[in-house]
Amino acid sequence: CERFCHALRIYMTATSWDLLQPLADAEQQFYRFRPFAPRPFFREGYRYTATPDFSPYALKFFGGLSELLSPIRQDAHAKWLIFVDSKERGRQFASELGHLASYVDAEAKGSAAWSEIIATQAFSTQVLVTTSALDNGINILDPDVRHVAVIADNRTALIQMMGRRRIMGGEHITLWVYDPPRAV
Repeated sequence: CERFCHALRIYMTATSWDLLQPLADAEQQFYRFRPFAPRPFFREGYRYTATPDFSPYALKFFGGLSELLSPIRQDAHAKWLIFVDSKERGRQFASELGHLASYVDAEAKGSAAWSEIIATQAFSTQVLVTTSALDNGINILDPDVRHVAVIADNRTALIQMMGRRRIMGGEHITLWVYDPPRAV
């Protein structure tokens, strides 16, 4: 915003509600008046929205990663993309799955597994366990990925994570959302 203060900018995101205020603040802070303008020149902003279509998703809830073990093992042909909330939990769960799973996090950037995901927009194991390191800008197009499980504590994270598996026309995905136990 500071360097190109007068440039026309287009911002695109599926989760604009978290970005609007910081974006407006940055635009206001770095916008410079034109030296030849007789009065201050104000920027205009337009926000276009589209109604999200969640119809390709079948929603299921789980109370812990161990609840996913049985469904994973029941269908060896269906792949899973599982987002965890901690590296430790992710490594442990991938270890429980053994050869069925691979694990990546921010430390894996540049590794063979990370490079495979970027290059092919797929992964070779039945299950990919990952942290939020994979939640922005990475696309998984593999039609065999039919399950996405998410442990997230806010709407933006949930939508970013479920959106990593890009859905093409006619596909249906089971979205597993973590439902933590209620304190009594």
